[in-house]
Amino acid sequence: MYQYKKRLLSANSGKGFLQRLRADKAGNTFMLVAGAIIPLTGMIGAGVDVSRSYLVKSRLQQACDAGALAGRKVMAGGTFDSTAQAAAQTYFKNNFVAGSFGTGTTTFTPSLDSDANVAGSASTRLPMTVMQIFGNQYADIAVTCNAKMEVSNTDVMFVLDVTGSMAECPDGSSCGGGAGSKIAGVKQAVVDFYDILGGATTSTAQLRYGFVPYASSVNLGSTSMAGGILPLGYITDSASYQSRDANMNTAETTATPGPPTVTTETYSSAISSTNCSNYGRNRYPTTGANPVTSGTAPSPTTSTSYSNNATAGIDWGWSSAAVKTGTNRTCRRTKTVVVTTYTATGYFFFTDWTYQQSSIDVSSFKQGNALTIATGTAGKVDHSATYTLATYAANAVGDTTSSYSWNGCVEEGDTVVTNDFSPIPAAAYDLQVDLIPTDDHQKWRPMFKEMVWNRTGTATETRTGNTTQPSNSTAACPKRARKLSVMSKADVQAYVNAADFAPQGGTYHDAGMAWGARLISPTGIFASENTAAPNGKPIDRNVIFMTDGDMAPRADIYGMHGVENLDRRVTGSTYNLTDLTSLHNSRFVALCDAARSKNIKVWVIAFGTATTPELTACADPGRLFFAGDTATLRSNFQTIAARIASLRLSQ
Repeated sequence: MYQYKKRLLSANSGKGFLQRLRADKAGNTFMLVAGAIIPLTGMIGAGVDVSRSYLVKSRLQQACDAGALAGRKVMAGGTFDSTAQAAAQTYFKNNFVAGSFGTGTTTFTPSLDSDANVAGSASTRLPMTVMQIFGNQYADIAVTCNAKMEVSNTDVMFVLDVTGSMAECPDGSSCGGGAGSKIAGVKQAVVDFYDILGGATTSTAQLRYGFVPYASSVNLGSTSMAGGILPLGYITDSASYQSRDANMNTAETTATPGPPTVTTETYSSAISSTNCSNYGRNRYPTTGANPVTSGTAPSPTTSTSYSNNATAGIDWGWSSAAVKTGTNRTCRRTKTVVVTTYTATGYFFFTDWTYQQSSIDVSSFKQGNALTIATGTAGKVDHSATYTLATYAANAVGDTTSSYSWNGCVEEGDTVVTNDFSPIPAAAYDLQVDLIPTDDHQKWRPMFKEMVWNRTGTATETRTGNTTQPSNSTAACPKRARKLSVMSKADVQAYVNAADFAPQGGTYHDAGMAWGARLISPTGIFASENTAAPNGKPIDRNVIFMTDGDMAPRADIYGMHGVENLDRRVTGSTYNLTDLTSLHNSRFVALCDAARSKNIKVWVIAFGTATTPELTACADPGRLFFAGDTATLRSNFQTIAARIASLRLSQ
């Protein structure tokens, strides 16, 4: 080793220092590392700060999206108001907390674009860590977002309470159906609803609306009538009504008076002039009729009349047989007897009424044609019989009549008296949502309130006079329902703002729910229209049920089940008002369940009234709302519309 080192030193001893340094390779790795420290530091620092930037940008984008979605969801009536803007800011800030990742000033600006979408832009400044040593102090990060409501194929059936109490203000005070009334609030809320869904639909999706205004019945009409819904074959040709029939049993005859028989009668003793005058009129010594009649037509009748007349020598005074006693004298009178005989003409007049259930031919009436009924009792017919109001008008001569056309409201088919609807009995046709009627037990019947007459109890009554008839408040027929169809905003406004969209009648929730479910069901009467959308995609079906009160049946109501206290289709023979209310409530809930079983969402809004167990049971979980005033009602409708619409990010 020593010899090797010696030779090495000897070999280099002749070179200069720089030459020896260049030739010496000891420490080369250290030099290379020292030279690479700066670029390696830049690369690592860039990786760290770029990763931080990507993370911050991702979180900023999420917050921007959340804010835009929240703002669009809260937005009402196409207006990005302060409430929607506040919601957008709140959701943004909750998802990107100020100072996150050491960020500085962060901004979020939401706005409404021309397509009614909520657009947003967000920015923040992120301080650099390693890259600061290279002069890069911070990075500005910005993102944009856009949220839109988008409706898939959707059917919405509004089932709206339009009973008399809807004319009141929400607090129960009088509004007269005008501004501030509950009915006015509903009209505004429906248009708000349309604005939200209408602005969210796409050109490829189908959005349809239908309406069922209800009271104690629903107005449908037949397909032969303007705006009518029910096919003629589903309506009976004959219907029974609690009415009255005219008994035409009094024969008309021609009277033939016989020749008069005239005799003179003398009072048995002398009387005063005054008494003699009375005697001549058959009023002395006792008061009697003049003329005196006997017998009853068409049997012969006799008329005996009396008079005294001085000119004819029949009076008070002296005669050959006269006797004067003071101021009294003889008194005489004329007696005229006429016997009248009668010959039958073959016609008969009114005798009396029988108040009972009557069967009426409504085959033309259901098509919208007028049906004439009798309104008086002065007519005559050519044979003795009992006539309905319709047949009396058709056969009588010389009586008063009136003609009426069907208003479109219907009575239900037969039902079952029960409070057990789990399952709904097969013979309870009034509760069958998908019923396709095939006989008169199942078919619907035209309501005809002018044909209906009340009476005491269910037994028939015979009388010559009138009872009472249902009034507009007890036989209300609301605005005609409308099937599902694509409607413009103008169409919706025209429907709810029409004069006949007005409060009237009593509250029967089961009437509204029955027809709301029938008109939207994909497997019932209108299956051909409701089963599929043109684009072949599924349909989201929704019933929005709004009421301002509890179920309120009445004994004298004429509605979907006839006259409650006479027909007794719901209660049976053991009628009482408590049972009637309970049974109608049970039917209502059963119909809500039936709708749900067909994958129809049921939303319920109680307006100006407390929710009830029945309304709670009717609504799907999470779909029951309460509104104590119009502003809350409108908000409820907007919330439902937003939840029906599919909210999504468009970028």
